Amino acid sequence: MMKARVELSVSGILSRRGLGASGRLRKQLGQQVLRRCDKYVPYDTGRLKNTAVLSPEGGRITYVQPYAARQFYENYRHRDPNRGDHWHRRMLSREREALLAALRRSL
Repeated sequence: MMKARVELSVSGILSRRGLGASGRLRKQLGQQVLRRCDKYVPYDTGRLKNTAVLSPEGGRITYVQPYAARQFYENYRHRDPNRGDHWHRRMLSREREALLAALRRSL
């Protein structure tokens, strides 16, 4: 079974933005990334996006379906042009500032 894993350099992201690397912010960042990635994950039945698992420390999101890696790494054509491969990059390119603003508000 192949899984797709998204690793976040949380401490780097937070320290570059002056937010510190506290556990609370790390978890909030992970939750925000997971939530915001939902609309970019390929969707047919919803099983892939609905079975994503956030690690307890908030620094890793794992998509556990056996087909997750293939859809993550290969160019997947979807009806919705926002959904497709490397969905975390798609999300960050469109929502980076909103993500950072949400974290700043939670300080």
